Amino acid sequence: MKKRDGRLRRRIDSVLQAGMGKQILALLACNAVFFALFLFLCGELGYGLAVGGGGEAAGAAADSLSAADRLWFLYNNYIDTGNQVGVPRKERWAALLISLFGSVFVSGLLISTLSNIIERRVERCRSGRVHYRMRDHYVLIGTDAMLPGLILQLFGRDRKCQVVVQTIKDVEEVRRKLFSHLPHAYERRIAFCYARRDSLEELEALGVADAREVYILGDSGELDDIEYYHDSLNVDCLNLIGHICRAHGRAAPLRCHLLMEYRSTFSVFQFSGIAPEIKPYIDLRPFNFYEMWARKVFVLGESARPSCTLSGEGAGQQKIHYRPLDYRSIGYESEDFVHLVIIGMSKMGEALAVEAAHVAHFPNFVRDRRKRTRITFVDSRAREGMECFRQAYAALFDLSHSTYLDAASGRAEHSAPLEKYRFLGEDFIDIEWQFVEGRVESDAVRRLLVRWAEEEHALLTLAVCLNLTHQSIATALYLPESLRARGIPVLVQQRITSAIIDNLSAPSGSGGGGGRFAHLRPFGMVGECLTLDGTLGERAMRVNFVYNHAPDVASALAAATAGQAEQEWEALRSGQVVKQWSNLYHASSIPAKLRSLGLCEEDLASLAFLPEEQAQLLAEVEHNRWNVEELLLGYRPFNEAEEAEYEKLKRKSGKAPALSGKSGSGNPQKDYKKRKKEAEFAHSDIREYCQVAPESRLYDVAVSRYLPYIVTGRPQPLAETCKNR
Repeated sequence: MKKRDGRLRRRIDSVLQAGMGKQILALLACNAVFFALFLFLCGELGYGLAVGGGGEAAGAAADSLSAADRLWFLYNNYIDTGNQVGVPRKERWAALLISLFGSVFVSGLLISTLSNIIERRVERCRSGRVHYRMRDHYVLIGTDAMLPGLILQLFGRDRKCQVVVQTIKDVEEVRRKLFSHLPHAYERRIAFCYARRDSLEELEALGVADAREVYILGDSGELDDIEYYHDSLNVDCLNLIGHICRAHGRAAPLRCHLLMEYRSTFSVFQFSGIAPEIKPYIDLRPFNFYEMWARKVFVLGESARPSCTLSGEGAGQQKIHYRPLDYRSIGYESEDFVHLVIIGMSKMGEALAVEAAHVAHFPNFVRDRRKRTRITFVDSRAREGMECFRQAYAALFDLSHSTYLDAASGRAEHSAPLEKYRFLGEDFIDIEWQFVEGRVESDAVRRLLVRWAEEEHALLTLAVCLNLTHQSIATALYLPESLRARGIPVLVQQRITSAIIDNLSAPSGSGGGGGRFAHLRPFGMVGECLTLDGTLGERAMRVNFVYNHAPDVASALAAATAGQAEQEWEALRSGQVVKQWSNLYHASSIPAKLRSLGLCEEDLASLAFLPEEQAQLLAEVEHNRWNVEELLLGYRPFNEAEEAEYEKLKRKSGKAPALSGKSGSGNPQKDYKKRKKEAEFAHSDIREYCQVAPESRLYDVAVSRYLPYIVTGRPQPLAETCKNR
């Protein structure tokens, strides 16, 4: 008996905890049962419960009522106690009982349940526990501080898009903070969902399989609210989304933008990609906050800050412009060189250094090997930072000049390229490194800053990369006066807002600091990291096309079908992700190359290709850049034993390797080169340009000669030129 009683109570509790449908259905069933029971009893007792005016004589005889009338009078008494006044006296006890049950189950439970359901629905909506079926929408997973800027850009691209925001934080608080940055017109197109990003069921409820794009950001943001497991959770989320798309049989790959907090995990995705079983369903676009900002500063040269009016109309962008590292053109005959000084070996500082190493390559190094780009770190714990940095990029430092300097004592330690790699060429890496240990406030470091600012032919740029905003501002404001007098550009890292630096660097007539602080530029704001401008990706896609069809690019462009470049780019996703990144880094270097030739993008509109002399010069610059890029991506050069084996196979084959990159070529030398590259990350072409095989140099020449097509995307002039030839 107790066991049955327990089961009954569990069933009742399960109904009470169930959703709206089950609760209403249970109450309607109870009402139907009691209504049917009272209808049967009244029929047996001959009660009609007819309303006549209050007296017994006024009541109609029960046997004279039709079935419909009986049903109607019973219904009136069941839902309205006021109808008892006209019931015959002998039937009033039954009317009282019927009205009592009706009051409890209709006026009491049913109506209050409906009211409760509405209140609970409102509460579930506010707390993000209601999921909607949507298609072709954007799913933003996590509420990182970059979320408002991203949403403004999405609506700027498509004002009618639908956005779903997932979070495990308090949804009401997230909604309030987010809507404070957005116009009212966008609010009704944003849905919030409380869900875990590592739950398959909850991710599926977001409709990711039918989404247009997914941005996996994570919920970290403030300094005291960082998930140290952020990247692992984001990767787990990506894998789950891939399995959901696979289970739903999604046709086109879902574009997933994956935020990686740490450079170590980000670099893994630059050459490894994702699991093979979900690769057909996911178009992965990983990005790192610090690298994105470094690219904005040194490549794009500007940061667009999305803004909106109170009405939501006239939404626009406020732009911060940055001077390039080569703010004077560095051509073949130039004596200038770039010197980037980074104060603070933070994650942002290291990202700036790596980006500068990718793009700061110039033609005068071809003429004079002393004209290397110099990247200097200044930090109170520079030795510790140097050891970590050298460990991360060991292959690069094996071939580079680097110096450690203790500012206080003046003691210096210099490291030259390893002797075992001398056979590859003499000083062919055009980047050198410097690590200065000392506090930026110390006299020793300040004297160094003055000396670097006064160094002849040095194009100095300072970047203050301290994690705390007030420290960055103080450091920038109290730099030696000679830097300010010479107009040395100073980048100042800010975390949340750039308001102080904006005011200081504004013209004096607008209430700013005038010329005194005009050289300051803020960067690194968390809300302004992402940019949806796809220009760089389009150029990288065209770089890949030129590379694939070198050396006869003009003929390939003449015969190319619509969308062929896109198809070849997408083909890299299947197993050559590192080539996509290589092409992206190549595209990032184009602005500096154009400046070195004294050209701008508009000058390329009328060109089919660059003149041969310029193409040959840029080819060597490109190879110097490519050497550093490959070393940064984790490749290493051949050692002497591998080089000897390679040359031995070359003599046996009797010919140089073909340009085709297909596996199983039957050429032992070519297969050996490919095996070393894929299995051991050893590349035979990392060497001085003059030692590179002529067949490999054709690639550098091709991507340099067809720079106009890569920049403008207009192949027609090239095709016409090919025909005219």
